[in-house]
Parts: sequence; C-alpha cells; structure tokens
Amino acid sequence: MSAEYSEDRLVQQTTANFFEQSLKWHSVYAYKKETFGTNGTLGRKDKREVVLTRYLRQALEKFNPGHPQQVYDDAIVKQVAQSLIEAVKSQLQQLENWRDKESTRATIKSFIYDYLYNEDTGLPVDAYDDSDVDNLSNIVFLHIYQQYKSANNHPYAA
Repeated sequence: MSAEYSEDRLVQQTTANFFEQSLKWHSVYAYKKETFGTNGTLGRKDKREVVLTRYLRQALEKFNPGHPQQVYDDAIVKQVAQSLIEAVKSQLQQLENWRDKESTRATIKSFIYDYLYNEDTGLPVDAYDDSDVDNLSNIVFLHIYQQYKSANNHPYAA
C-alpha cells in the first residue's frame, strides 16, 4: 500500500488534525520514535504503560482545582494499582508454577517493589517514602501470592 493511502494518513493523521483544529488538542505521533523514561517523549517507562501519569496529574489539578494534594495522589495511586496488576499478570504469564520456586517468587516480589518505587510507574514520590514502598510492595506480593496461582487462574478472572 502506498504511503498516501496508509492507515496513518487516512485515519490517524486525519483524526489528529480534526481534534487539534476543533478541540485544540495536541497530538503526538510517537510510533517507533518515542523515547522512554521520565524525560522521554511522553514520560512512559515502556510501551506497556498506557496511562500517561505525568499528564494525568496535570489534568486532575487543572480540571479539579483547589483540592488537597492527597486527593490527586489517591487518584494516581488507584491508576498505579490497576497498572501494576496488569504488569504483574504479564510477568506471571512468563513464569510457570511461579509460586513453587523461591527464585520465581523473588522475581515477582522484586518486580512489584521496582514498579512501585519507579518514578515513572509507581507511587507519588512526595507522598511515599522508602519504608512505605517496602511495606506496600510486601502487601501487594502477599495478595498476588494468595490470589494468583497463574496469570489466568485467579478469582477475578472473567
């Protein structure tokens, strides 16, 4: 298919232009061009992170002004929790019988801690110190250990 009839040109670029002109939205085409990390193109750790936390906080504060910082932190924590569960399930899919071996349990426990501690994916830095992150990662690990026999074998599976 030629470039003039590509999905990007016919659908994505047309839609982005419409949103920019009618709603004054700013669009970023980052496919195969995005840099990752806190100072990256969109502030994402990697392509699996679908919520742009950097912009979420800005939007929460802009559209809901005047609330205590804790309210914004709580909203982000909820998003972090949802993202963390999805990331852990992705990790579990790569590990067979993860609960049976100490090394695989340690891998998941470390993954949870790193995820929560990471500035890009984790908890609001100004609201949680190292011991908070350590305690919360232990609580999350215990929950995952008790509820997730595998990525698809858990009480929340549809």
